[in-house]
Amino acid sequence: MDRKIDEQRGLAIYQLRRDRGLTQQQVADGIDLSKQAISKFEHGIGFSLDTAIDLARFFKVELDYFLKQSKKESISSEKETDRIRIEKIVESRITPYVLKILELEKRVDGLESKLLE
Repeated sequence: MDRKIDEQRGLAIYQLRRDRGLTQQQVADGIDLSKQAISKFEHGIGFSLDTAIDLARFFKVELDYFLKQSKKESISSEKETDRIRIEKIVESRITPYVLKILELEKRVDGLESKLLE
């Protein structure tokens, strides 16, 4: 498994625990594991789907909370790709109108200058 993903999951566990004012021992007792196991999880070591399920139940969060950690980078790159695609669509649809407006402005300017002569 990707080390960066494991670290993100570990940070998620750590933040949940700290936000709730819990010690590693309290979490360990809550999911029937050792304090050392919780420490390892928080450092991105030994995390599994079973661990995610147990932690999700303990912290009363959706399982996705831990599973999404592995998707964060791909989601952000997908969002960037979507943003670029939307910009291109908007540009392709708006550009002809902008060009038409610029052409009409030139005509109006030309007509104004003829009227002022």
